[in-house]
Amino acid sequence: MTALASSLPLEILQLIFIFAQDRDSTFLEHAQIIENARMAAIVSHVCQHWRAAALGLRDLWSFVSDDRDGLWQEYAKRSDPLPLAFAVADPEPDYPLPDSTERVHNMVLRVIFAEGRLFAVMNSSSFPNLHTLSVFGDYLPIPALRDPDTRTALPYQNRFLALKNLHLEGVESPGIPVFPCLETLSANVIYIPIMTILIPSASTLTHITFGADIGPRPRPSTRIVLPALKTFTLNNTRLVITFWLCTPALEVLRLQGYTERPLQAIETALSAWKQEPLVMLSELILHVDKVCDSFWNIPNMFVAFPNVRRVRLDIPSRETVSYFGCRLNDHVWTELYDIAVRVKGEDANEKLLVAMQRKNARDLVRGTELTVM
Repeated sequence: MTALASSLPLEILQLIFIFAQDRDSTFLEHAQIIENARMAAIVSHVCQHWRAAALGLRDLWSFVSDDRDGLWQEYAKRSDPLPLAFAVADPEPDYPLPDSTERVHNMVLRVIFAEGRLFAVMNSSSFPNLHTLSVFGDYLPIPALRDPDTRTALPYQNRFLALKNLHLEGVESPGIPVFPCLETLSANVIYIPIMTILIPSASTLTHITFGADIGPRPRPSTRIVLPALKTFTLNNTRLVITFWLCTPALEVLRLQGYTERPLQAIETALSAWKQEPLVMLSELILHVDKVCDSFWNIPNMFVAFPNVRRVRLDIPSRETVSYFGCRLNDHVWTELYDIAVRVKGEDANEKLLVAMQRKNARDLVRGTELTVM
């Protein structure tokens, strides 16, 4: 097998190397970067032919982690001038963060200590071109810098002016503005990051994903308007999102993996959206796991999202499919052109067709595929 691979042209071999690396994601996992870096080292030591292919492929060496002692300079040189993806973890190794990190565009941190590597990155001006940042922790608060005399919060040295994509998992951000220009936010944290992210990036955010750990909070006095937000994904989120955010330009709403108690937050949000309909919304994806039969107010949904064109539902009850279909008549969702329904993952389109009170029902129920949830 090795002999056969050794006879392949360099270009084909290099293509195989690239496909062998896991890189198809905005937010990489810490383990992905480590494995990608390790794979580059492994294939470069198989034989001279493979080594020539590996060393001639800059992109192969664009992943580096701080567990590969002393190899930062080697990987940086072999990938020059490409952007780098850098994996960092606590506990801190015996050597500091690299000094020359302008090429780091994607960073993944796994943190154990609140004042460990994450705090060092927040207070470093060595990552001016950081484009994507993912932070994974165990519900750690990021400490704020304090003036030694007044104890007032100070801004971090890293201004994150180039940062466009941010993922926070189990890390609570401080109550000060930190990230001013984000376009994509993915957060599964306890506290909704108002001061840190949503207010400073209100005018630039286009995609938001909230996880199930974001819990209910008292209603704030004012809502944050996100005029550029196009896609909103809520993964069994218990937060009544309309208490906090106004999303007038929203085009895609994904409600995924919902169970009964969190779905009550969506019921409340639907009442608010009924008063202020999301007129730009064109795509609705709803996936409900465990809930009673009459789990949402369907008429409210027709009013709240009046112009949807594409709908994908995965719900737990065939009775609900019939109830939904009977109310899907010619007077609601007049822009609809594509709908598909499943019940616990099983195709329920025929059930929907039988119940639908619509002349062009057969034209609308186009397929059985659901967007992966």
